[in-house]
Amino acid sequence: MIKLFSVLFLSIFLFPSYGAKKSDIVIINKNKAQNITAPSLIPSKSKKLRSAREDAELDTEDAIIQKLETERLKDEQKRYNKLFSKGRSSNKTSSNLKNVTSQKSQRSFYGMHWFNRAFISLGVGSVQYPGAENINSSSSPAFFFSFGGYGHGNFIFDLNIFYSEHYIIPVTGNNVNNHNVREGLAQPAVAMAVKFSPLKGRIKPYAGVSGSLVARRWFIVQKTGELISDANPENDIAIKRWRQSFDAGLNTGADIGLGRKLGLNVNLGYNWNIYTETKDTYYNDLVQVLDKRDSMVISANLRYYF
Repeated sequence: MIKLFSVLFLSIFLFPSYGAKKSDIVIINKNKAQNITAPSLIPSKSKKLRSAREDAELDTEDAIIQKLETERLKDEQKRYNKLFSKGRSSNKTSSNLKNVTSQKSQRSFYGMHWFNRAFISLGVGSVQYPGAENINSSSSPAFFFSFGGYGHGNFIFDLNIFYSEHYIIPVTGNNVNNHNVREGLAQPAVAMAVKFSPLKGRIKPYAGVSGSLVARRWFIVQKTGELISDANPENDIAIKRWRQSFDAGLNTGADIGLGRKLGLNVNLGYNWNIYTETKDTYYNDLVQVLDKRDSMVISANLRYYF
C-alpha cells in the first residue's frame, strides 16, 4: 500500500499538466496537492486600435513618399530636357509636361480665356496714298499701338490703333491754287484684323483681312509747317471737324520671336475705301478724291507677350 501511494505522489509531482488543456496555465500549490487551471491572456481592445493606427500611418507615409518621388521625377525630367535633349523624353512624361504647359500658357483677356497667348505692340511706320503725287506722307512717321493674341489654332487677332499726318499741295485741275498754302491732315484710325499663320515656330508668316474706321481733320499750314487755321471757313458748331471713312483691306507680314517675352511684327496692309464723308472746303474737289483713295499701311512693331 505504501508503494502505491508513492507512485501516485510521484506521478502528480512529475506530470502536473496531465489532463489540462494546451491553452490553460497550470498552477501548482505545494501546500495542497491539487492543480488549478486558468485561461490564457487575450489582447485588449486598446492594443488592437494601436496596431490598426500604426498600419494606417505606414500606408499614409508610403502614399506621401510615392507622391513626392513622382514630382521629383517630373522635375528631374524637365531639367534633363532643358539641359540636354530639348524635349526628347519618354512619351508619357512629354505628354504630361505638354498638358501642364498648355494650361499655364492659357491667358485671360478681359476675364475670358480667348487667347492661348496675348500681346501688346508699339511701333512706327507710314500710311501712303499710292498714285497721289501732291501728297507728302513721310514728313512725320505714323505711330502704331495694338493688342491681341493667338487663339483657335493658328489664327491671330489684333486691334490696331494708329495715327498719321499728311501734307497736301492744294490743286484745282492742273493748277496750284496758292504756292504758300498747304493743307494738313490729321488722320487717326482703328483697325481690326484676323490673320492666319500656317506655322507655329519662331517665325510665323501670315495673311489676313482687316476693317478700318478712319477719321480725318483738315487744317491749313504754311509751306514751312506753321499752322494758319482750321480748314473750316468759320467756327460753326454745325460744321463737322472730323470726317469718317470705312475701309476694308488685306494684310500680310510675319511675327518673329526674339525671346520668351519679346517679338517683332512686320506688317503690310492695303485698304480699299468702302464709304467716306465729304468735307465742304475751298478745296473740295481735291479732298473728295483723297478721301476715296486706296491707302497702303506699312509698320514695324515691337511686341511684348504675356
